[in-house]
Amino acid sequence: MAETTGRDSGHSVSNANHVAPRVVARIDVVLVLGFAICAALLFYMRWKGVTPFVFLTDDAGNIASFAAAWDHPELFDGDALLGNLDNIRFYSTVHVPIIRGLARVTGDYGTAFVCLLAPHVFLQALGFYVFGRVLTGHRFWAILFTVATLVTFKWKLDFWGLYVDPTPRISYQSLLPFLLAAAYHWRSRAGAWPWLLACAGVLMYVHPVSAPSWAFALWCGLIPFLPASWSLRKRAMWMFLIGVVFLVVAAPFLANYLTSHDHGETPDYDRVFAAMQYRFAKGFLDIPRALRDFFTASQGLWPVALGGAILTHVLRRKDLKSVLILDCWTLGLAIVAIVVPLVEHEIARSRREIPVEIDLIRNVRYLIPCMLVFVLLPLVDAGKRFNGRVVSKVPAVVGVALLLLWASSNSGEYVKRAATGQMKRQYRTGNQQEDWMKILTTIRESTPVGSRILPVGELDPLPIRYYAMRPVVHCRKDGGSLAYSNHARLLEWFDLEVQLSSAAELEGHAERLEAYSTIARDVNADYLLVRCDRAEPLDSASLAIVASTDSYRLLRVLGTGDARQEEHTR
Repeated sequence: MAETTGRDSGHSVSNANHVAPRVVARIDVVLVLGFAICAALLFYMRWKGVTPFVFLTDDAGNIASFAAAWDHPELFDGDALLGNLDNIRFYSTVHVPIIRGLARVTGDYGTAFVCLLAPHVFLQALGFYVFGRVLTGHRFWAILFTVATLVTFKWKLDFWGLYVDPTPRISYQSLLPFLLAAAYHWRSRAGAWPWLLACAGVLMYVHPVSAPSWAFALWCGLIPFLPASWSLRKRAMWMFLIGVVFLVVAAPFLANYLTSHDHGETPDYDRVFAAMQYRFAKGFLDIPRALRDFFTASQGLWPVALGGAILTHVLRRKDLKSVLILDCWTLGLAIVAIVVPLVEHEIARSRREIPVEIDLIRNVRYLIPCMLVFVLLPLVDAGKRFNGRVVSKVPAVVGVALLLLWASSNSGEYVKRAATGQMKRQYRTGNQQEDWMKILTTIRESTPVGSRILPVGELDPLPIRYYAMRPVVHCRKDGGSLAYSNHARLLEWFDLEVQLSSAAELEGHAERLEAYSTIARDVNADYLLVRCDRAEPLDSASLAIVASTDSYRLLRVLGTGDARQEEHTR
């Protein structure tokens, strides 16, 4: 009878070990309030009451710029990326409409974006606490697991854990634990599986890079729990159908992505590939290198997790199904994050084609929470085996020690700088941040609408878009979007990037400025934005000072945009 309802024979054993209380206790309420308070504090440390907010990190600034362009396309005529909305049409996650809506309340796109940080931190903490309770049945271990998953682990291609801006990958990892808790809890109820895969499909609209890997991982994790009474044909059909559920839910996004995506054959393969190699970190197009970088960065974790996995299988040898689902999740992630891009990239190179995707390798980051689970479980099981004895406290002490070691060896300076808003070298000090705000406000209020701005050096072009609402002639970040959507424009971006990099290497300030001025005229820029001391003299017949601060200078490029300037001064 148990088999016909889809419950595995070891289900009662598993439940005996892992049942969480049905009634929410007072301590749970206190913990949830604690998560909310921590989330609010982290948000305020990031925001500090600054409005408008112009200090978003690159990905967040990019999305805020997309939102601004969809709301006001007429303001970005001549922008290197946003001047043609087809360049960003492939990016159709829920963040863009959410930021557009919130900006009507907050008054600017930067504040709209950063105000989402608190709910993201809260949801991630709550989600992993719920998952930890489902997984272990014990509050202490759930709290330990939650804190461990919040630790920021960084490697060359990506990161896991807390981050300063609620970007799509952070949105996904804040919702993921709820899906994992549901999948683990209902693993033996085949009737619930279509709902799990439907939810996995919905998450495609949150972060399309993460969704395929986890959808396949969840799908793999359900295979061992197919009812034993079903025929092989019925099992195969059921797994096929729940896979179709995911595809149906994700289909609108996939259709838009594939029709807005520039991939496959290209008339100038060598130059396009060279531009992509220049723009992206090396591991994106070199999967073996990415794996070496990841396992080098996590060398303090993966050997412990491997030992923990072996020990967990030994301790749960009478209830292996409760571990097998975790094995299948890890295997499914590895297949989509490693094997699929490795094979696809090799085939694409052999045919001199651009790959359909270059981001799946980033999902290796999800091996971090999987490894943390395998570090946790043998400690949980050991504590239960010695229940009631003094020695039963040893696993808890070991767990706390491992957590402290994990936290101290990762987050560190990265989180400290992030929490204080010092993410970019251009505004590490309070004075520089104030100067940056002043110069952006000058661009917004004192330049004609439609003026094309060329920021050079290490200056961040994105706030010029999402706050000053002016088109930008060149932005290094644009290469990522153009690699997906417009290879012809990508080559133009690459050529200009090389010219600007060459100019930046010139030793003298006057020589660099003259080189930048020449480039600005060539690309029909109206203004040049440079980092420059207020006292630095300007010796150029082709430039005129519009505004200066102690750190930045806005220069008008003489002879371009004259009609706009005359209209603005009337």
